[in-house]
Amino acid sequence: MSKSKSVNLKNVELTDYLEVEAYINKKRNNQDLLRKIEKVSAARSLQLFKPVDSSTFPIGNYIYLKTGRIAERMFEVKPSGKHSLDAKTAVQHLVDCGFTLISRSDDWENDEGFNSSIFTYEKETPDGLMIAQIETMVDEDGEEKAIYRSTCLVHCVGKDNDFDAVIDRIKKAVKKVDFQANNIHLVISTPRGYDTIPFELPKTKLDIELNYGNGFLPVHEKILQQLTTTKGKGLVLLHSTPGTGKTHYLKYLASQLATKKVMFVPPYLTEFMTSPEMIPFLIENSDSILFIEDAERVITDRTINGGAGVSNILNLTDGILSDILNIQVVATFNMDKQKIDTALLRKGRLIAEHKFEALPMEDAQRLIEHLGIDWQAKGPMTLTEIYNVRETEYKSETRAAIGFGR
Repeated sequence: MSKSKSVNLKNVELTDYLEVEAYINKKRNNQDLLRKIEKVSAARSLQLFKPVDSSTFPIGNYIYLKTGRIAERMFEVKPSGKHSLDAKTAVQHLVDCGFTLISRSDDWENDEGFNSSIFTYEKETPDGLMIAQIETMVDEDGEEKAIYRSTCLVHCVGKDNDFDAVIDRIKKAVKKVDFQANNIHLVISTPRGYDTIPFELPKTKLDIELNYGNGFLPVHEKILQQLTTTKGKGLVLLHSTPGTGKTHYLKYLASQLATKKVMFVPPYLTEFMTSPEMIPFLIENSDSILFIEDAERVITDRTINGGAGVSNILNLTDGILSDILNIQVVATFNMDKQKIDTALLRKGRLIAEHKFEALPMEDAQRLIEHLGIDWQAKGPMTLTEIYNVRETEYKSETRAAIGFGR
């Protein structure tokens, strides 16, 4: 560091940051001068907010520039798996309390047409200032979509204000999430971490015995009983041959789980199970059920190709994390069962493992007759074959190979 120049202490004319740093190092005990130096330094480094500067409104800078002070109190509402903030109601409460909108920031999130919007409101008080920010995910028409994403943050400067009254109004916009049958929550990746968007599945009626045979009924009953248990844990593994109704069963199962939040992890997000952001996300969504489709990457034997994903599944289903989070996992796969990590198949962790296969000829004929179809089963049949037995197939002919490829 270069040698400090002389400083005019009366006017605090500091023209070099090194001078400020050197002077602070020498005059640690002079609090009055330190405050003057801090104020001059801050004034030089802070600028009024312009949208081109950043997509995030600088609350701290804004408060300091307007009042010369920092926020003395703060209140925040964060989303969780069991409670959500109604952003529209929260905004109305702020307006009713005298807040005015001073900034809005919109960020494009994904190809589904959702935007993350941040609204910043201000209210000046006799003794200071209050700043409130509400963030929510909205569609292109401005309609709130991800109720679990909405947050509210309130900063306060000064004591002569109605801060407590404002917070009481904001709390009234927090509602308990009422999980509905046929609702499933799609896990998505956003710039701010993982989130969920609720979707309503078509209502599904299913006769388990007719569609899957007598042998599957006790398996289904055990799965349903375990997944509806409060603070449950454990793993369900489902696999199948094509066309045997595994996906249809998953839809039906989701429709029977109205007491818990059901979160669906699509195949392209299987890295979710290895992400450091997984645990904070699941803490906010404890006592929920996680559906993982095409889960080969996170259930394969660790000696073959598995890794952190397998370890996380083990901990979630019967480890320390299972006792903390109470997350249950339903995973589907299509690989050979022998490739599954054997630790996942242990008693105490595994709720059920089932392979959906073609119905035996006798069961297939019973379903055909129940559907009122004039058809005679000549062997085992898949559900796809039974429900589409009268569909005409259009396929090109397969010709014998000629030459070396024969």
